[in-house]
Amino acid sequence: FIVDCSGSMSGSRIRNASECLSIFLHSLPVGCNFSIIMFGSNYRSVFGYGGLVEYNEANLKKADESVKEMKANLGGTNLLGPLSLAYKQIESVNEKGKVCQIFLLTDGEIHDTETVFKLVNKNRTKSRIFSIGIGKDADRNLVSGLALLSFGKFDFVSESSQITDKVINLLSLSLSPALTNIAVHAST
Repeated sequence: FIVDCSGSMSGSRIRNASECLSIFLHSLPVGCNFSIIMFGSNYRSVFGYGGLVEYNEANLKKADESVKEMKANLGGTNLLGPLSLAYKQIESVNEKGKVCQIFLLTDGEIHDTETVFKLVNKNRTKSRIFSIGIGKDADRNLVSGLALLSFGKFDFVSESSQITDKVINLLSLSLSPALTNIAVHAST
């Protein structure tokens, strides 16, 4: 999970992001691994910078505590660093043929969209991005572009009443099988 905690996420946006993340965390399937990276100008990983952690009661409790303390106080919106970290964390546990899911919660525009899109394109055979744009002014090109480029899905949340249905829908879509590196050979 990569969560925007930049200054523009203050007020209802950070509350909506917190609610989204909480629903995601409590809906994860048994036996999965996860991580939470919060970002703004800088970023921090709730479980350290190593790899993903096992989804268990102790790690869920630590995640819940971080979600409750989440604030929009990390400055600007720099996505490249936290996304690079997510790919490194995925590498540490990724098995050949498995595709990891990245969930991105953000409202903002970034200044280096092209660089971020190149990074996503480079890693799209190993992971898909499921992005949620938070707030009515969320950057639609960024949110949709990241998901489409990585063969994931996206949605937008502007009111808290929409959150549960949209989060559950994206999580359900993420659990469907992903096919990568497909080749079709035809003889004539």
